[in-house]
Amino acid sequence: MNLTLVALEGKEGGIGAYAHQLRSALSSYSGLNLLPLIPEDHIIGCNGWLDCRQQYKRIGARLNRADIIHLQHQYFLFGGVAPYRSHVRSFYNAIRAPMLVTAHEVVEPHGSPLRKAAIRISNRLNFTHSTITRLHVHTRRDQRILTDMKIPSARITLEPHPIPDPAPLPYSAETAKVRLGLEGKTVLTLFGYLAPNKGHLIAIEALSSLSEETHLLLAGGPHPQDRTSYVSVLKQQIARSRTVDRVHITGYIPDDDIPLIMAASDLILAPYLTTSGSGALSLAIAYGKPVLASDIEAHQEIIEMGGCLRIYSPNEPAVLAEAAMELLNDQPSLIALSEATQRYRSVHSFHAFAGKMISLYEEILQCASH
Repeated sequence: MNLTLVALEGKEGGIGAYAHQLRSALSSYSGLNLLPLIPEDHIIGCNGWLDCRQQYKRIGARLNRADIIHLQHQYFLFGGVAPYRSHVRSFYNAIRAPMLVTAHEVVEPHGSPLRKAAIRISNRLNFTHSTITRLHVHTRRDQRILTDMKIPSARITLEPHPIPDPAPLPYSAETAKVRLGLEGKTVLTLFGYLAPNKGHLIAIEALSSLSEETHLLLAGGPHPQDRTSYVSVLKQQIARSRTVDRVHITGYIPDDDIPLIMAASDLILAPYLTTSGSGALSLAIAYGKPVLASDIEAHQEIIEMGGCLRIYSPNEPAVLAEAAMELLNDQPSLIALSEATQRYRSVHSFHAFAGKMISLYEEILQCASH
């Protein structure tokens, strides 16, 4: 079986890291020939609408040498959510091989009537094309949005976000804190891209109710494709807050520095408003860190499968602050959460996930041969 994985693989791309981890896990399976990833500059290096349209058609045609294509879909891969920017149809129209699409984000229509209509059009462009053999999602929320679009449920596979293998922690907690200038502090960490759905403002306001020795580490930077003013607004809010000296934005975290951040973190916060399955949260679970998370459906799914998150509700600053204080003062619960994350990781590893993908590839190929 010749397989091509398609994903942006830039250094700052979470989906690129996911694709490489999946590729590594798949490489141990005999009978599977992994064709090269399409280089990122071949995907987003075009100039002008017409040139991009032709570029995406050429890329799609090149992929047809595979027996099966596994696309790691994100809207930005094809120009963004806005329908007028998207070249996804040009890409899909050139595909002839069976294709599995992992939808790493499915935007639910929201906002003004015009914005809702644009998102519905974009979702139809991205997820309903006849060349898509199967769709794969990581949360029930995304599954529901797709079925609401009249996509048959039999075409949608739901598997939770896999957990990567952690790198060894090179430092003790205190040494890591010293290296980050946080010696003797209690460190709460919100890991991942600075994006509106992550709930940063909730965490910042919650910090004002916590002790002066408690600091908040926003371990990430803006998404490379972010065209909004969110990060600027976030920094302005921090500058005006009473906790300005206790909030630290690291910027993009290279892979080699992730163990340092995890070692320094006493508690991981996930006050998310929505998520389609978080790579940042998966990393926290990979390192066995206790996680305090908002009461959203995706987090409840993780609880049902392994109980490795502490949930707080409602998603308000005062409630988050109280829950954080309670958990930080409850060492047995912190240890129990850490042990639960390790059990969850063993069940939902990338290797286990790769085995499920192999079965899905074989099913897709069998259906395509009839």
